Amino acid sequence: MTGLELLHALRLAAPALPVAVVTAHPPTGTTHEALLSEADAYLSKPLRIDQLIWTATDLTRNGRKTSSTSGEGS
Repeated sequence: MTGLELLHALRLAAPALPVAVVTAHPPTGTTHEALLSEADAYLSKPLRIDQLIWTATDLTRNGRKTSSTSGEGS
């Protein structure tokens, strides 16, 4: 199962669950579009711990679609 397949399965099983995706390669094209439509946030490696903590805290407090983090410049 790919990460996008897992994300889709999570959306089917628990639509209200906020999901942050962590990737080693910034998504492009259709992958980027799929992440934007189904993930609530995505972070690019290497991660900064403050980004991870902020994103997890924001998604936990506010739920779905309130956070969008690309991992760039934050």
